[in-house]
Amino acid sequence: MVEAVRVLLLLMVGAGIWAAWRRSLFPGTWAHTFHTAYAEERALLTQARSELRAVDKDQRRAYSEADAKVGSVRGEYEQRVGKLKREVALLEDPGRGTERGRLGGLVLYEHAVLIFPEGRQLPLAGLQARVVSGICGCTSTRPTTAPNWCGFLTAGTRQQPRTRLSRSSTKDR
Repeated sequence: MVEAVRVLLLLMVGAGIWAAWRRSLFPGTWAHTFHTAYAEERALLTQARSELRAVDKDQRRAYSEADAKVGSVRGEYEQRVGKLKREVALLEDPGRGTERGRLGGLVLYEHAVLIFPEGRQLPLAGLQARVVSGICGCTSTRPTTAPNWCGFLTAGTRQQPRTRLSRSSTKDR
C-alpha cells in the first residue's frame, strides 16, 4: 500500500509539472490552456513559434557565416598592411647592404659609406653603389631631371678623390 501511495504521489507531481509547463506555453486563463475550444489557436501559436525558431536559426547561421567572412577578410587585410609596412620600413632604412669595396678608412656598401675610425655611416640616399675595375662609384636611381653626383675613389692610391658632377642639362658646363 505504501508503494501505491508513492506511485500515486509521483503521478500527481508529474501532472502538476506538466500543467505548469503547459500553462507557461499558452498564457491566459485555464480555459485558453486546456479547453478544446482554443485548440486551433494553440496549434497556430505552436506553428508560429516553430517558424520563429527556424528563422532565428537561419539568422544565427547567416550571422556566423558573415562574421567568419569578415574575420578572414580582416586577416588578409592585416597581412597586406603588415607586408606594406615592412616594405616601407625597408625603403626608409635599407641598411648598409652588401660590401662593394674598401679604400683606406672608407668601406663602400650597397646603400651606405662607412667611415673609420669615426664609425660614421653616410647613407647614399637613393644612389646605388658599384665597383668598376677598382674604382668605387655610384649610380643614381633618381629621374634624369634631378642632379646626379658621384664621388670616384681610386683604389690603392693616396691621391684625393676625383669628383664628377653630371647633370641632365649642359648649360652650366
